[in-house]
Amino acid sequence: MEIKEKIIELAKSNTEYHKLTGNDAKHREFISKFPSDRITHLTLDEYCVGGGSKDTFSYWLEFGLRDCIGTYSPGSSRGHLIYYQSDGSTFVLKMLQKYSLDEAFTYVLKIHQYIASIYNPEDAKKIYDWQVLQSELGIDTNDLLGDGRKLRILAAYNPEWALPIYSLTHIKYFIEKFGISSNSLKGKPIAAMLQLREIYIRIKEEVEELTPYGFMMVLYSDELGIKPQKNNESVRKVWLYYPGPGGEMWNDFYVKKIMAINSEGLGDLSHYKDQQGLLQQYHKISKGVPEGRLKYWSRFGDYFVNKINENDIIIALSGVATCIGYGVVNSKNVYNASFKPYDNYRDISWEKIESWDISGYGVNVQLGLLEISNKNKYSKFLEEFMAKYIDENGEDGCRTEGNIPETKYELNTILYGPPGTGKTYSVIEKALKITETRYDDREDALEKFKVLQEKGQIEFVTFHQSYSYEEFVEGIKPIPPNIDENPSDNVIYKVKAGVFKKAAELALDNIKYSDSIASNKFMGFSLTDEQMQNDFHKISLGDSTSDEGVRIHEYCIANGLIVMGWGGDIDYSDCDTLSEVKKKYDEEVQKNNYEYSKSNYEFIDRFKNKIKTGDIVFASKGLRTIRAIGVVDGDYQYLPNEEINRCHFRRVKWLLADVEIPISQIYSKQLSQQTTYSLNKSNFIEDFPRNLAENKSPNVVLIIDEINRGNISKIFGELITLIEDSKRIGADDELTVTLPYSGDSFGVPRNLYIIGTMNTADRSIALMDTALRRRFIFEEMMPKYDKLRFKVIDIEIDKMLESINKRITYLYDRDHQIGHAYFIKLKDILDEDHRYSELCSIFANKIIPLLQEYFYDDWSKIQIVLGCHPNQLKPTKNDLKNIDFDDTLNQLVQSKLVEEDKIIGFDHDDLDDSFEYQINPALIETGDKLINPDAFRNIYQLKSLKKDKHETPGS
Repeated sequence: MEIKEKIIELAKSNTEYHKLTGNDAKHREFISKFPSDRITHLTLDEYCVGGGSKDTFSYWLEFGLRDCIGTYSPGSSRGHLIYYQSDGSTFVLKMLQKYSLDEAFTYVLKIHQYIASIYNPEDAKKIYDWQVLQSELGIDTNDLLGDGRKLRILAAYNPEWALPIYSLTHIKYFIEKFGISSNSLKGKPIAAMLQLREIYIRIKEEVEELTPYGFMMVLYSDELGIKPQKNNESVRKVWLYYPGPGGEMWNDFYVKKIMAINSEGLGDLSHYKDQQGLLQQYHKISKGVPEGRLKYWSRFGDYFVNKINENDIIIALSGVATCIGYGVVNSKNVYNASFKPYDNYRDISWEKIESWDISGYGVNVQLGLLEISNKNKYSKFLEEFMAKYIDENGEDGCRTEGNIPETKYELNTILYGPPGTGKTYSVIEKALKITETRYDDREDALEKFKVLQEKGQIEFVTFHQSYSYEEFVEGIKPIPPNIDENPSDNVIYKVKAGVFKKAAELALDNIKYSDSIASNKFMGFSLTDEQMQNDFHKISLGDSTSDEGVRIHEYCIANGLIVMGWGGDIDYSDCDTLSEVKKKYDEEVQKNNYEYSKSNYEFIDRFKNKIKTGDIVFASKGLRTIRAIGVVDGDYQYLPNEEINRCHFRRVKWLLADVEIPISQIYSKQLSQQTTYSLNKSNFIEDFPRNLAENKSPNVVLIIDEINRGNISKIFGELITLIEDSKRIGADDELTVTLPYSGDSFGVPRNLYIIGTMNTADRSIALMDTALRRRFIFEEMMPKYDKLRFKVIDIEIDKMLESINKRITYLYDRDHQIGHAYFIKLKDILDEDHRYSELCSIFANKIIPLLQEYFYDDWSKIQIVLGCHPNQLKPTKNDLKNIDFDDTLNQLVQSKLVEEDKIIGFDHDDLDDSFEYQINPALIETGDKLINPDAFRNIYQLKSLKKDKHETPGS
């Protein structure tokens, strides 16, 4: 099938490709904040990134519109032309520095407004003709904007016709995929976009609903299968670089986000176009310096200034051959005399990495700067570096252009493998990807994982033998007295949702919340700083499950009111304290024989006296959802003649109404059933008013650790069927059940993802519950030796672990191997002695006890696994008789021959010599008895394992 026909087929079958943007509400918010005719009136604070605000024009253009019209990166903050630097000063592009700041800023705004005001494709053609722009704008500055920025502005203001692809390389690549030459489009991004748009127009004739955004999405989709790979970009070079001698300037350069060299007195090295020019100048100013050193300086300078290009990858080294970071070049050479001696520098977006010993790859960077490629001796190292830090992460500082759709994840997945293979590490990353949560590094991932756990969007539970349906789905639980959930003086019993039911309910709530966002109900919602200082209250406006409750809620929303049903038909207008409210209530109870209730006067006091004008109220729907937010706009009113049969009211200005907001988006605690109460400000989600307008992922993740240890029939009960893809809510064979305790109708939505983990050393997949096995897909996780390619005192950790696992597989099975995660932390330890001490501790406290468990204290096999069996070390029988524990420091597990006649005093017919074992105490001791590193090297350096004919342990 040709590409065009395949696009037509995909566009017809997927309504995602019919969207105008990925998030219409958010896009409209951008346009309302920054209409094209307002751009020239922006202040610096409204335009610049770097000032701490995420509500600026430049921030929105780069980050705020990502889920609306795709990913765009200017490479560095310089792409914004003017921005705030970390020290508070204002950066102005060098080309604009001949003007005052006000003049430069005026020019920048004019250019942006000019492009934003273009409303048809024909006018867009003149954007790449800078002479036209100079004439129409009345400015004398050369072209300032990058190609991607021009295309970004066009797409932001014209999503109905402009294609949201911002890489000229990608646009040309797609054009050529349709069999059309793009050679004439060099340097003409707008013309290229318009040519690709012509192809889109022809396809749109077949699929009228296809939008420019949808066309971009389908081009980058996995289903179409033509999205450009990184090697389709212009060739990027990779360089090894020492930040100062031996890497001593790394911390300084990392903080400043630069790479720099010493000009050795030449000043701005940009003036020299090649190595020869630099060498000639060095000859003039450096008398008496050896020729070899001058050539060294000139070659280094030439590489730095002329050979390194923007977008190249720089790998920072320390010591002899240790990787400590990498980054992407974001600028040409810059000279700053005040930075001496490192006065020539380039901007770099650095990323720290764990120390990675790469001496095994033959790294030898004598010059301090060296280009590496797949064609020289560094090809193996480069391949592994790219896989480890670039390809695997998906982004490398030069982000892939276009909003490439997220990978579709399986609804039910189990990660399985031996202990220490990174199952927990992987499940966190998988959960964040499913919830569409961006993170920068491992630390950031853990922090965001915890935040999502607090909100309930990620639930975590561990199965064990006594775990039950009542804990997982729902059960009857005692509620202690005198708490928010039970203000009475007695213990009460309620049906409480378990972790699975909570996750499913939140998933359904999130779908409704996304629908609210999509229908633009959050447009214009905000709370001022002054309002945020006031108190917040939850209030119920009628029972959402009854017709009367729905009518009360709708009446309040339509008339700008909140209402209290407690308190009876009594006017409390003159009661300003709880005691006054209680007194009047008591009087009316005695006079009219009302049924007495403490809640009547307590809730009325809260409603009338505790809620103040200006306070914020949240109208709830059940315990999980907020359906309206308002500002109290008046005092208590007694209105006995209202049509809804209520008489206690307050005026409210509703800011949001008819929405479905999961309480987790606002508040970190579940709501209680009380009619009204004050909310604790410490429990509010940070900056929730701003975040409410964002299109949060509706996906919810339930993580079940040790899923194989639970009794699946006991835990899931009849609900095991509901997790199947085809039985989920909204699927063709949708299925719901009535829960036994609550009587609720329950189903599992399609946005609830279940991820299980299982340790194969505990239980084989073959022994798992069959009902569970056929409803999950399984992802095996085995030891990754490439993660351990470093040395500890010349001990090759990857080879050591691989040898251990080969023997475990041979003697036991592959499910009981040992994972790489046990040794990962060694990479972060810089002191070599400390690293070795930690290696010893890992074996003494983790590896050997794990082997004891595997082999049921069969010490002979444990010795074989660890390469310290006497047969492997090849002593003779006579040697064994003379060996004592103290003589075997090279054994991780020591053994000595115990002769029966020396123990019992004679040669017994039924007894034989035996062996005594112990873990080498030098593994955990220090000083003279520190175990010889050969004990670890022996694990993988055994020359021959032929069986010795002499009697030895285990023979």
